Amino acid sequence: MSKVEEAKALLVDVDGVRTVEVEHQGALPGRQQLVIEYNGADKEVSAILSTLIKKKIPVIHFSEDVRDMEAVFMQATKGIVGSN
Repeated sequence: MSKVEEAKALLVDVDGVRTVEVEHQGALPGRQQLVIEYNGADKEVSAILSTLIKKKIPVIHFSEDVRDMEAVFMQATKGIVGSN
């Protein structure tokens, strides 16, 4: 099992983690990034990073991307809203 697959398997069991996806776009050649959808208390976000570190999964960058509902909607619909 690769480190990315191992990380994904670990993170799906963390409280508050809804989805874990592997993305190649935007990552440097030979690197992959995990995009985690998390719904929980801010103080518990560190549990995500802690879980990876404890299992010796290398972490190069860890950041939060807070989005409001409008931004999520616009991304999901690509800004196109149909009319009836």
